[in-house]
Order: sequence, then C-alpha cells, then structure tokens
Amino acid sequence: MKKLLVIAGIVLIILAHMASKAVASQIRVDSMASLGLVVTDPESEITPYDLGNPAGLALLSPQTNLELSVPWYSETSNNKQINFQYYGASPDQPPGLPNLENSTVLINPTAGLQYQGFLDVEKDHWAYQVSGGLYGEDLSENAPEPVHSLGGYGLVSAAGILGPLSFGTEIEFSQRNDNSIFYIQMGNNPPVALSTKFNETELFSNTGLLLNIPLEEGSHPVWLRAGGSFLFDILPNEQDNFLQGSPEAVYKLSTTLWEPCLYLEVPGTFQGGLVAEFHNTSSYSVQASTTSPTFPTSTFNLMALYKWKIALSRPGEAPALTLNHGLLFGLSNEGLPSLTNLKNQLQVGVGLEREKDFTVGVQLDGTWNCENFQQTTQPTKPVNQTDQMTLDQICLGGEKWLTPQLAIRLGLIYENAVENQNTGGPALTEGFYSIKAGQQAQGWMPTAGVGFEERNLKLDGVIWFENPQLTTPNGSVNISNILGAGISAVLALGS
Repeated sequence: MKKLLVIAGIVLIILAHMASKAVASQIRVDSMASLGLVVTDPESEITPYDLGNPAGLALLSPQTNLELSVPWYSETSNNKQINFQYYGASPDQPPGLPNLENSTVLINPTAGLQYQGFLDVEKDHWAYQVSGGLYGEDLSENAPEPVHSLGGYGLVSAAGILGPLSFGTEIEFSQRNDNSIFYIQMGNNPPVALSTKFNETELFSNTGLLLNIPLEEGSHPVWLRAGGSFLFDILPNEQDNFLQGSPEAVYKLSTTLWEPCLYLEVPGTFQGGLVAEFHNTSSYSVQASTTSPTFPTSTFNLMALYKWKIALSRPGEAPALTLNHGLLFGLSNEGLPSLTNLKNQLQVGVGLEREKDFTVGVQLDGTWNCENFQQTTQPTKPVNQTDQMTLDQICLGGEKWLTPQLAIRLGLIYENAVENQNTGGPALTEGFYSIKAGQQAQGWMPTAGVGFEERNLKLDGVIWFENPQLTTPNGSVNISNILGAGISAVLALGS
C-alpha cells in the first residue's frame, strides 16, 4: 500500500509540472452557493456543449484533460427514521443545487457529464470524450436491513468541424441494481421478510449538428450557431422488478427527443441560447406473459438564457473588473392522459468579478406551477386545478484568491417550498416529505470550499449542510439533517 501511495504521489508531482493549465470543476461553482449565472467558469457556460448538444464538443478550445469528481450526500430524518446516503460519481448526482447544470437538466440529456473523464480537443477541432463512473445508494426506513443500490454509467463522444458545420455523436450506457429486504406484518402474525430486486438498463444515442455563422470577423469574431440534436434509445429503458412470491414484472420505456437550438456568442462578453425540446416517451409492462397497453407521454420544454459581462475598469487594466449578470427562463408543458402540468422557471443573477482575484454575487430562483388534474375513471368529476408561484432559492456567495494558487469560497442558500392551495391537487415533495396544503418547508444551507491551482493541476473541494424546518398550522419541526461534500481533480495533459 505504501508503494502505491508513493507512486501516485510521484505521478501527481510530474503532472503538476507539465506546461499546461487545467480547466475548472462544477464543485468550484457549488462551493460559492452555485452562482452559475454570475461566475465565469467552463462548467457554467452557455454553449451547445454545456447544454447537451454533442456537436458543441468540437467548438471547445484545444485541450487534453482528465477530470474526476466524487460527491457524497447523507440525509437523516428526525421523525420517520429514514437515512439515505449517496456516494460515487453519477450524471444525476444529488443535491439539486441551483447551478446551471441542474437548472438546465430539462433540455440536457447528458447533464452532469460535461468535462468529466478524459477530454481531448485537437487544434484542428476534432474532439473526443470518454467518461464513466460508479455510484452507490443506501436507504433504510424502519427496517433492520437497508436497501443497497449500485449503478454505473459510461459515455463515449466524438465531434468534428467541416467548413461551417460542426457535428458530433455520443452513446451513453447506464445500469442500476437494487437488492433489499423489507418486513411486513399482517394482523397479529409475526413480521414476514420479503426480498426485492430491481434492475434498470438503458442505452441511447444522441447526435447533433450546428451551422456556425460568423457575424463579425477579426481576432474575436461574433458567432451565431443554429442547429439541433436528436436522441433515441438503442435499447429501451428496461426496469426489471421481482418481489418474493410474485411474478416478475418488466417495464419498458422508449424515448425520442428532438432539440432545435440557437446560440449567440460574443467572446469574453456575451453568451445567449434558445433551446426547445420535443420529448416523447411510451411505456408498457410485461407480467405473467401479459403485455399492458402502451402509455404515451409528450413533453415540450423551452429554455432561454444569457450571461453578460460589462467591463467596469479602464481599458487595458488587467485583470478587468466586470459586472456579471444573467437570466434563465424555462417552460415545461407535460401532457398525460389525466394530468396537464405547466411549469415556469426563472433565475436571475448579478455580481462583481475580477478573475483570479475575487467574485461576489446573488442569485434568485423561482417557479410558477399550473396543474389540471382529471381522473380518467371519472370523466364527469370536476377538474382539480392548482396555480402556485414560489420563490424557491436565494443564493449569496463569493470567492477570494489568497494567493495565485489558493482560493477560499463561501456561500449561503435559502431554500423554500410551500403549498398554499386547498384545491386537492398533488402535494409538493421536499426530500422524503410531502408538503400538503397550508404547510411550508424552509432551510438555510451554508456552503464552503477551497481551491488549489498549480500549473496544470486543479483541486477543488466543497462541504455544505442543511436542517430544513417544516411549518404547519400546529407549529414548526426540524424534519431532517442533511450533509454533503465533494472533491474534484483536473489534470491538463496537453502541451
């Protein structure tokens, strides 16, 4: 073991003295309260690549990087005796912080995988990415034996440029397995132990194409990029459930997704994007040699967002002081046989930044939900309607570089979930808890982190915690204790 540690240390020292500079990590943004609309960072840019179009991979600057990030998350309830722990690397890793990665997941089928793993962009703009990860989840709920979940994923991408066109394709595979034992009690009989198994497998392909139009020539051209991407299942998402004493149940879900997009880029000043998504799924179950009818779902998502940097310092002063601001507007319209759900999302951020010196900013996140629920078995029953506006999060954060190599980051996030309607519509969910009419869940989440950069090596770490309170007409109670942490390392391997 000592020999392995010595060898690993020697390798890191050698890589740290290679003449190249590393890129950043999402953990840097999260450690300052997830100010994605304020911070200048490759992980929070508004580009086709960052928002899920594989053709955008070829538009990145030449680089060869190896990035690894490992999150950890734990939540323990105070009144339901539930404990949940998450560890490892996964594209859908918690928590749902208000960074651009999580905020744009509606239009980004590979959210969480950008810049992960091995990334190589050549000077002729042929580009490749290989990423993968393993993760685990442990959940215990009033049972002597917890539920263990193990999963993994893999992503392979390739992209290139031919004249004014950039094109790219990617294939992602994911696998998840659950094995658990839980206990049920019928009447006065002793509890009976039942075993369950759950397996989920998915393999899909995503292909993108962009037309790159220079609106202004020169050393810093202005680009208009128009195109889209198309995703389909190579193998449908298959969920295999087994409950002791019952027939095996297999659920299959087929997905197609088409995303037209439009981007405007003024290097160093402005980034804007408009992305629409037409998402169609169909699912059916197979149990005891009987196939259920197909259950179709269609969703339309639209997202418009921008980031703008306005110089406040004198021309030629470096590093420049800038006023950074940005906005994100998202619309999601989901249509089911019994439910129509319209959700609007709005984020606004503003702050001051002097790169490699300091950053400070504030970001607001709100939603507006409109739901119409009609029971298909009782079509004559009146439609239940909900209409609710919520200020979900207020984020304050910043970063200060103490030396050219070392930075500290702090943040504070106020989270709010409220259900103020009495129409009988579906309740909101906060963690393991359903928030019913007249209830509200609130919490303060401090975040803290450090960063280290030395030539081509970059290390980032974050830790955060929260104790949300549930407010009801009968008073307030602390509902859970949440703790999260994460580390990331980026090595720039190119010259």
